[in-house]
Amino acid sequence: WKRLCQQAGIDFRDIFMTNLTRCHGGITDAKKGPKDPSAEEISICSPFLEEEIKRIQPTVIVPVGNITLRFFLGGKTASIMNHRGSEIWSEKYNCKIMPAIHPSAIIRNPQYTSITVQDLMRIKTSSKYPELTPKTAGNYTIADTPEKVDQLFAELTKATEVAVDIETTDLNPRVGDISCIGFSWKEREGWCLPIMKAGGSTDSFWDVEVAKDIWSRIKTFMEGPAKKTGWNFKFDEKFFIMKNISMNNFYFDGMLAHHLLDENAVNMHGLKDCAWAFSDMGGYDKELDDWFKANKQHKGKYIQVPFEMLNRYCAMDADCTFRLFKVFEPMITAQGLNRLMKQVVLPARQVLMETELEGIGIDHDYIEKLRVEYSTKRAALEQGIFEKVEEPFNINSPKQLQDVLFKKLGFAPAGKTKSGGWSTDNKALTTISEQNPSSAVLQMLLEYKDCQKILSTFIEGTLEHVDPVDGRIHTNYKIHGTQTGRLSSSEPNLQQIPKESTIKVIFVSKLGYQFVEADFGQA
Repeated sequence: WKRLCQQAGIDFRDIFMTNLTRCHGGITDAKKGPKDPSAEEISICSPFLEEEIKRIQPTVIVPVGNITLRFFLGGKTASIMNHRGSEIWSEKYNCKIMPAIHPSAIIRNPQYTSITVQDLMRIKTSSKYPELTPKTAGNYTIADTPEKVDQLFAELTKATEVAVDIETTDLNPRVGDISCIGFSWKEREGWCLPIMKAGGSTDSFWDVEVAKDIWSRIKTFMEGPAKKTGWNFKFDEKFFIMKNISMNNFYFDGMLAHHLLDENAVNMHGLKDCAWAFSDMGGYDKELDDWFKANKQHKGKYIQVPFEMLNRYCAMDADCTFRLFKVFEPMITAQGLNRLMKQVVLPARQVLMETELEGIGIDHDYIEKLRVEYSTKRAALEQGIFEKVEEPFNINSPKQLQDVLFKKLGFAPAGKTKSGGWSTDNKALTTISEQNPSSAVLQMLLEYKDCQKILSTFIEGTLEHVDPVDGRIHTNYKIHGTQTGRLSSSEPNLQQIPKESTIKVIFVSKLGYQFVEADFGQA
């Protein structure tokens, strides 16, 4: 904690450190660490804490960890990851509450280090004045009249750097369409150009001729000389390509820039995370988030969001993207990462985007034959196992499998799970089988698990991701998905296809083409 404060420019002597409780038993488990204080212990000790707060009269209280946060905010569900970095006014203590991630969580998850330093820097600034930090309201315009559309494109024509963002009806560019487009070329300003009526309707917001003219102007701008910046823009660009719009002079991707700046911040490269850490826009999506919570049946379906709310949100996305571009570009330059960004990362992004859009073919007849074959084999193994143990049970249930192996059949366990139960994974079953080479049921269980993995992951898992439009597989490659710089792949993971030819030949090239396999030689 002291080291993090030093990185944030905070003198540790300016901080008063205390505990939520001082009277709990402190029972410690060697693996789990100190036990959490009970509600009764917190209640008994709270007068001491409140007396300290009254005596010190802090400008900012920084609760670390969920238990402390819930004490100050009330309720049972407040989460550090949902509140960290934000200012919350407390009438009770007459000061600001600014939660931070607990140091022990940072030790377990080093990817939280950089965002915590950013949070502490913001806490340091906030501690210099007693009132809440005024948020500079952005100026957001919805181009919902022909006159505003003319004004928008007049500004875009003059702009040299523009952040672009879209909202869509679906994540799949072959199925979905663009519902609105956000633009920003100046910090704290954003425009949104509506395409659809939204609010549950995919109808065009414009008459046919007006819409045709608007798309012509969008194409002219996108293919024009202005520098374009975005956030995970290979997603957005696919939708423009489906509209026969090519992107010229794509200059900067904020998500990929953040990964270059802090590759350890795994799963923290999102626009909303960076809005908290690097701008005063943290929480700008609250209105939309609250709407989705109140309308759970529409979760993730942005076309259902009311027109004004969706278009304003899109404009704010663009504004936030532009602000972070202005933060990250100088940082990239200062750390000597310009060449890597311009000559490696952005070209790789383009290649991967085109690869994803092209997809890869599969032999539909062959994979269906495999599905039947492995389903039949799995059923036969399952029946054989039931006969050996003389009762049916759910083989895929670790608890039921534990009961059968260790209680009914009496095998000695070979390792535990993280939760403390006896392990029934492949490694444990292999060890137990080696110790009991004459056991047919153990051999059958291992075969069953191998068969189940191939069936669920590589056969059924592949079929689940077959595109309904072109029948191909369109995976998602991530430059930012690992700390090492290696690519990762998801939906499905094409980088974990088994070497066995039985599975590899599911994937086929186009007629007249062949696959080429290449790899770097290892020194």
